[in-house]
Order: sequence, then structure tokens, then C-alpha cells
Amino acid sequence: MYSGRKSKLSIELAKAIGGEIINADSMQVYRGLDVVTNKIPEHEREGIPHHLMDVVDWEQEYSVIDFTRDALAKIADMHSRNVHPILVGGTHYYIQSLLWKNMLIADANVDNKQPHPSLSEDDRSLIEPFLEDIDAGQSAMYDARMYEVLRELDPVMAERWHPNDARKVRRSLEVFYTTGRRHSDWLEEQRQSNLQDESAPTIRFPSCVFWVYAEPSVLGRRLDDRVDLMIKEGMFDELRNMMRLWQSSNTKDTQPDYTRGIFQTIGFKEFNDYLVSLSSEHLVNAERLVDEGIQAMKIATRQYARRQTHWIRNRLGPRVFDERKRGGRFGFYALDATDLSQWDATASQTAIGIAKQFLDWTSDLPAASPLLQQLIPEINPQASLSVTEWKKFTCDVCLDANGQFRVLNGPSEWEAHLKSRIHRKRVDYIKNDLDNDGGSDVGGEELGLDVMEDGTQYMNTLLAHESVSEQELFAELALHGGVMFVSGEACLFSEPEYFRAIASTPDIV
Repeated sequence: MYSGRKSKLSIELAKAIGGEIINADSMQVYRGLDVVTNKIPEHEREGIPHHLMDVVDWEQEYSVIDFTRDALAKIADMHSRNVHPILVGGTHYYIQSLLWKNMLIADANVDNKQPHPSLSEDDRSLIEPFLEDIDAGQSAMYDARMYEVLRELDPVMAERWHPNDARKVRRSLEVFYTTGRRHSDWLEEQRQSNLQDESAPTIRFPSCVFWVYAEPSVLGRRLDDRVDLMIKEGMFDELRNMMRLWQSSNTKDTQPDYTRGIFQTIGFKEFNDYLVSLSSEHLVNAERLVDEGIQAMKIATRQYARRQTHWIRNRLGPRVFDERKRGGRFGFYALDATDLSQWDATASQTAIGIAKQFLDWTSDLPAASPLLQQLIPEINPQASLSVTEWKKFTCDVCLDANGQFRVLNGPSEWEAHLKSRIHRKRVDYIKNDLDNDGGSDVGGEELGLDVMEDGTQYMNTLLAHESVSEQELFAELALHGGVMFVSGEACLFSEPEYFRAIASTPDIV
């Protein structure tokens, strides 16, 4: 189950069908940080067991291989007790590795971090610097080098991953290091194995998925409100305490590596400047740093929700439809949680009824609702691409945050970019020869921007402008940094790095 009121629904389902819950949120596996990671409070669990929650110490890393191993053991135990497992969370690579066979490299002991005997000394020396913790202050430089190493050793996977996606790039290097085979070779072998018998289901278990959906505008407000509630419930105490723990165990780095372990949690990176400043003898601009962090956390939370939705619509949905064609018993339903006053009718009771029918093997699965048919296309051209068909596209009109031509991953991102307003505006400006100075092709006057002498920009109308989206404005700001006005309240971003990070995410087109 994903987004919205998924924890509430999971409790209601567990009580109705005799189930226990398995956490599928990669940050909630860590002990503590209950507020920051948005764990369901103990008193709201109503006695329903929650597995794989609070099981890992903060200084440890917990991989998808760890999760799959532990979750399968929990499922086997529940089945032996005639209890129904209910998987709850939004970490998509956890979910897909558990639901489908052959989603993991079966024989790869990646977490062991021991080099495969077949690996050459040259390859070992290339990879090993990127398997250790690094000074997070130099992470951008390391990430660029790491991507270049992957491009040399496994160019096919380098074509698949975005250069800024350090976690996935590192994962591909780890696979090569521990197995002696390229990650792309493993994936192609798995794909060919699945194609050999296209009529056979590839899911591990008969499954039923509920997507708790809310209209984007409503969901965005709820996510903002959730951040505000976290602050009231002690989020800053948790962040400060964790930073002290990290500082007491670390003497060389200036800040944590926000691409690894518990520090990937939304909130740490966004409040980095504030948290680091706490160790300074003279704490200055604390209020400003806190305000910046709050706005950054709200934006990052909404971005994460959009990525989850993108995965559900473009990856999970098509895979479910494919399993149905193979004859697998796989239910997939969207529940409308836009109006919470109608929760029982549109979500809770609907889900319970479907779940009971799903568990009755004498019954056919209910048909998909009109909402799901509207939200998810049944055909995804990228879903079954061979690894040799992955391709990057370079736009020679638009620039990224580093002033380089924009790179898009795969045909779907490329097509979406070509249709985006900011790309079309840039093309129009070039055609009309209105902007030949090499700067931003989206003019300041067009967006209501006042360009100052130092290059900083004021955005007087961020979301009010009718023809420009929030994402487009973020992408534009990524080139400059500056002061951003949101709903009339000034939020100062003195450095452009935050916007660069946003502009580099796949959903920004």
C-alpha cells in the first residue's frame, strides 16, 4: 500500500482478515527516529504486530537483500500460523524484490563486500575507493568519479542510471566487485530467463495491492501538514540527537553521507546547515536556517511522493497487468482517499470487501475501478526493454544545473521533456533569436524574475504564473540560487545546491 492513509488501512485490514504487518519502508527499519521516519505510534497499532520495524541500529546499513531475506522468513512464519501477511510501505525496490522472483541477483553476496576471485587487480583498485564511507563534504566529486568508473566497467548500466543517483551507481559497482560479473549481464540473464516461459507467472505469491490515492493538490497539502506535525511532535530533538551520535563517532567528516543508511531519511539533508551549525561556538542565523530546512523538507517530501506515484503508474501497474496475462492471481486496486470524510465508504470498507474476496479462492477477483483505469496505462513500452536497449538522450537546447546539455534517461523521459513547457519555451526563444547571450533561455521578465547584479534572482510569483510549473521554476533556479517567495513568505536559499539536487531528479522535465 502506498501514500496517504496506508498505516490506518493496514490496521483495519489486519483486524478484518486476521493479518500481521511487515514494514516495507527502508528508513523505518532503523531503531529510534520515530517522528522523522513517520512510524505509526505504538498506541495506534491496536495490538497488531509490526515486523521489520525498529530492527537495525543507526550506524548499520540494511540492503534490499537483507530485507528480502528477512521478509520471506516472516511470511513463511505467518503462513505456518495461518496469518495473512500485509506489506506496508513505499520503498519500491523492497516491494518489487519481495513480490517477484528473479528481481535480485540470487548468488550475489553483495553485502559481504569481498572481491570475487576472478576480479583483476586493476578493476579492484578502480572500485574499492567507492565502497568505503567518504567525507560527505566531497560527495559530489566522488559521485562524478564513481559514475565514470561505472561507465568504464559496465557502460550498459551507466546508460541506465542517472549520474547523480549515487546509490544505484554504487550498487552496480558492488555487484561487479562481489560477483565478477557486470550488473547488466545479471539483469539480461534474468530477463531472458523470464522470457523463456512467458506463460508462467513470475510472482512469488498470489498478491493483492491497494494504492491509497489522493488527488495531487490534496496530497501536497497533507504532506506539508505532516511536516508541521512532525515539528510539533519533536522532530528537531530527534535530528539533533542523531547528529550528536554521528559526531561522537566520527572525527574526520564535516557532515554525514546522505546517500547511505539512516541519513537518507528526508529531513537530515534538508536541515544539514542548521544541524552542522549547532556545533559552532557562535550559532548565527539559526531561525533562517530552520525556516530554509522546513521549506526544503516539504518540497523533498512532495518530490518523493511524486516519484512513488510515477513508479506505481509506470512500473508496478504494467507488471501487474503482465502477471494477469500470465495467469497469476494478482489484484490491484486504487482507493480514493481524497475526501477523508468518505474514508469508510471509498477506502476502508471497499478494501476489506476486496481482500475477503481475494482470499476466497472460489471467487474471481473484482474488476478494476474506473479510478485505477484512469490512473494507470496498461501498456508501458519501457517495461520489457532489453538492457541493450537502454539509452540516454541529450537535449542540445536545455541546460542542467551544471550548465551542461540536459541528459534524459530512456524514451519516456525524453518524450516527456520534449513536451514540457520549459523546453518548448527555450526552442521558441532560440527560433526567434531573442536570447543569444548563453544564459537562461527562460527570460526573467517572462517569469516575473528580477535579476540582481550578483546573479541572484528574486522570484516574485513562484506558483501564481499560469504557464510555468513549480518544477520548471525549480529547474531554472537551479542555475542561479537566490531568494524564493512562496505564498508571499520569503525563504532564502543562499546556495543553489539544493535546487540543483531537485532539478536532477527524474521527475523534473
